[in-house]
Amino acid sequence: MVTKGVYELQKEQKQQKLYDLDLGILDNKIKAKSNDLRVSEIDVKRSEIKVLSATENLNQDGINLSILKEKTLQLTDGLNFEKANTRINRDKHLIQGNKAMLELSQIKAELSESQALFSLKFSSQASQKINLLK
Repeated sequence: MVTKGVYELQKEQKQQKLYDLDLGILDNKIKAKSNDLRVSEIDVKRSEIKVLSATENLNQDGINLSILKEKTLQLTDGLNFEKANTRINRDKHLIQGNKAMLELSQIKAELSESQALFSLKFSSQASQKINLLK
């Protein structure tokens, strides 16, 4: 049998253990919340890194777009240059062709004229020779 004094002492000791355990539980809860806070801070840093990464990707996309626009302008300029050269060459060949046709017409006309003169000259001489032979 336990005396009242021993009972009160044991009860006080056990009550003190309960208080210690409650304090330990509270300490663990504080540690858990502190760890949750650290994890949350890490999540915030990851999120900030994602934002920075997305911003950097956006900047790179803008640069790539500028490069593509510049390349497009260069290609367009090259195309316009080639079109202009093609037109110049086509016009030059057309002029050369027309000039050759004109020269050919002139040569044909001169040939016809020469043939006519030749015919006249030799046909009159032939007539004279025929008349002499008679």
